[in-house]
Amino acid sequence: MNDNQNLNLNNNQNNLNQNINETNTLNQIGQQVEVNPNVQSEYQNPEMQVINSHPDKDMGDKIIEKVENFVNTTDYSDDYTKEDVKNNKTNAMICYVPLAVLYFLFTGKYKKSNYLFFHANQGLSVTIVWVLAFIISIVLSSVFSIRSLYVNAYTPGWVNLISYTLYFIALLLSGFGFVNTLNENSKELPVIGKIKLLK
Repeated sequence: MNDNQNLNLNNNQNNLNQNINETNTLNQIGQQVEVNPNVQSEYQNPEMQVINSHPDKDMGDKIIEKVENFVNTTDYSDDYTKEDVKNNKTNAMICYVPLAVLYFLFTGKYKKSNYLFFHANQGLSVTIVWVLAFIISIVLSSVFSIRSLYVNAYTPGWVNLISYTLYFIALLLSGFGFVNTLNENSKELPVIGKIKLLK
């Protein structure tokens, strides 16, 4: 019986030592593992939790954002006096009618008003876009149209598509400038607004 008791005591002692070693090992591992303070603070910060809870922008939101950035061009409205704007508002609107801006260029009226000078420069750029759209359309039609003695001239659809697109862009630019001037704003036109043709 003594031998069995001694054997059981030894087994119990070994099991106890093994459990103590395992406990010490786990404690050492726990001390070595540290939580990144930046990650911890990020999850504790309620503002970061709100931001992270928002899903990514979908394609529609991105398109709207790009359109807004495209339309929201530099605004120089504060650079001109109210009197200058009031006296030359109508003339400034006429500048965005194709070729009408040439009247102000030939008469030199655009030099007498900083406000009209700005819109004459914008209107001249729009006129050039209209002229380029017209020339490109004529050239494409004359080169790619099919003519015959027995049928009328046939113009490929892609030629018409390019022509209509160019005219549509020119129309948008004219409308953009016209509406801005109507609202007494002096915003640069998209894309071509930074071109300074008049000095």
